[in-house]
Amino acid sequence: FDKITTNSIGLDRTIQNFWESTNATYPPFNIIQENNHESTLEIALAGFKKKEVKVYTEHGKLIVEGKKDEKKENEYVHRGMAQRSFKREWQLTDDVEIKEVVFEAGFITSGILFLIFSFISIKLLCV
Repeated sequence: FDKITTNSIGLDRTIQNFWESTNATYPPFNIIQENNHESTLEIALAGFKKKEVKVYTEHGKLIVEGKKDEKKENEYVHRGMAQRSFKREWQLTDDVEIKEVVFEAGFITSGILFLIFSFISIKLLCV
């Protein structure tokens, strides 16, 4: 790692974030490469309403939180859709910009959250 950190500027933060990241699997998500400049993060949020989901960036991270009340409404024979509260984080590089956040309701009470992001062109610094 010394070779990487001594020959790069700012990469140490990326490496540190990589080692500190968690292996959370809920909620499930897809990352779709639309083209060379745009990608979409698609998150499955079955059972969540738009008002129960919070999306924000903080300290170079994209954070998606879902707050679900643990009230018992029905007696389930089988409950296959998890509806627990969550907090999921993705590290953003400096050249990523969130363009749009869209919450689409699907069948009955399921939803998908789409985050469309693009890569900013390289900035040239003149001396």
